Amino acid sequence: MNQTARPRTHPYSAAVPRGSDGVYASALRALSEAGVPFLVGGAFALRHFCPVERPTKDLDLFVLERDVGPALEALAGRGFATSVPFPHWLAKAKWGADFVDVIFNSGNGLTPVDDAWFRHAEPSSLLGCEVWVCPPEEMIWSKAYVMERERFDGADVAHLLRARAGRLDWGRLLRRFADHATVLLSHLLLFRFVYPDHSRAVPDRLLEELFARARREGRGCPDDDRLCRGTLLSREQYLQDVAAGYRDGRLPPTGRMSPEDIAVWTNAIQGRALTRA
Repeated sequence: MNQTARPRTHPYSAAVPRGSDGVYASALRALSEAGVPFLVGGAFALRHFCPVERPTKDLDLFVLERDVGPALEALAGRGFATSVPFPHWLAKAKWGADFVDVIFNSGNGLTPVDDAWFRHAEPSSLLGCEVWVCPPEEMIWSKAYVMERERFDGADVAHLLRARAGRLDWGRLLRRFADHATVLLSHLLLFRFVYPDHSRAVPDRLLEELFARARREGRGCPDDDRLCRGTLLSREQYLQDVAAGYRDGRLPPTGRMSPEDIAVWTNAIQGRALTRA
């Protein structure tokens, strides 16, 4: 990350709920003054890259896993009530009705924040504070797996592609998806459908490579291996398949979550009792 670059200013405050500006600014200053490295994500980062205005109910801050403790300590020192509801990816800090999410992975455990997030971050300004925002490649990577019944981040991915396709590090993005080329391919094909005038923004060689990898992915699974990777895309909609005997794709070797993590994550589904995964 080029620490000498000067952050740009954007009208982020328009996306902050009324009365929340001071709370979010206090959180940003708390981490900055404590020397905790963090990146701004969520609606604010999306607005940095795209002309997308979206009200937001919280502030998303991304940190390395080793910095979760120091981040929560700094926020608690400012009067925030802190907790770690999901130890495999998310901590929270609350002030009244306002929340700050301290994120170090994703709900499916596949997109951990690492040093590369910081190396490729972009400078900006938020609520009078100089900040760094998550790189578009890592935003696409983490958002690509969000396909819940009540939330689908495909539009965010498409908007990021439309705004940044000409400057994306396609090689790094491809490496991020590793053995999940089909997921990236599906979003790129949807992007071409949504914005046909931007079809050429996606390199043909990249699509050819993704199609080749997708074919290899399909051949690599034995017929008798009843694997469901849908749980990597939605924590709820494929639980019936797991209950019917499919192997949960979130568990090793295809995933990175433990049975305990899955149980906690499943139990948090609103209106549902704990489902064994």
